[in-house]
Amino acid sequence: EMVVKLEQAKFTKADLKGIDTLLGAYSTVYGGLSSRNYNIEKSTKDSSGIVLKPGQEYSFNGLTGEKTIARGYKAAPVIESGKLVMGIGGGVCQTSSTIFNAALLSGLEITNRRSHTIPSDYVNMGRDATVFDGNPGQDLKFKNPFKHSVYIKNYTYGSKVISEIYGSSSDYKNIDIATQVLGSYGGGSKTISDPSLPAGARVVEKYSRAGYNVVTYRQFKDEKGNVVKSEKIGYSNYPSQVGVVRVGAAKAAKPAAKPGQTAKPQQAAPAPAPSQGAGQAGAGA
Repeated sequence: EMVVKLEQAKFTKADLKGIDTLLGAYSTVYGGLSSRNYNIEKSTKDSSGIVLKPGQEYSFNGLTGEKTIARGYKAAPVIESGKLVMGIGGGVCQTSSTIFNAALLSGLEITNRRSHTIPSDYVNMGRDATVFDGNPGQDLKFKNPFKHSVYIKNYTYGSKVISEIYGSSSDYKNIDIATQVLGSYGGGSKTISDPSLPAGARVVEKYSRAGYNVVTYRQFKDEKGNVVKSEKIGYSNYPSQVGVVRVGAAKAAKPAAKPGQTAKPQQAAPAPAPSQGAGQAGAGA
């Protein structure tokens, strides 16, 4: 006898009522280390297929869970204290940053977001959203401020991460994102004398990096493209880094004798006169 197990549908017709248009979408390009690609694809799938009812909040970390080997994530480069190091789940920040931009363009309310300590190469400064586990950790969160539900669909296609947010056409807004660099600072390099390196040799131990302060705005436009409202989303700070260059300080080797030139031999010291009654020295002394 066949056993039938009934499972309740994830969504009902009522949950999807009013969702009839694309509110906003965003994509970024990825590719490189296979483990990083895998983490991006897994986190994209884990964070997708979500219906947010009016007032409900989306949590990226709440959907992906902890980025551990036990949960299927792999080791890949992550940004930690301003440096790239290997860590479990490297690459998921590209997924969260892509979703962050889609949420901005859809008019959703950003409730928790923070920038990286190093500018990303897949989005402009001020448009990234770092995430990491821990207590308290860092999450990407946003709310549905509309009277209708929204549906969040994330997926990968080819070499792109894509986030699409659907909702009611009555909630659609013509939105653009603008960023402004408030200033840059720091950077430069310092030189350290290193006697372990040959004289004149130069080794870059740490590359210099300027710091930036950036503010992000969400701009609402009318049908003609004129900005009718501007909303400040928040600030991003990318700290500077002083570079370190090691310069060789080892003493130069003595020049070799020129061809045909013989070094002056040293004169051996005269052997001391043997004492009377002395025996032969023992072997191994």
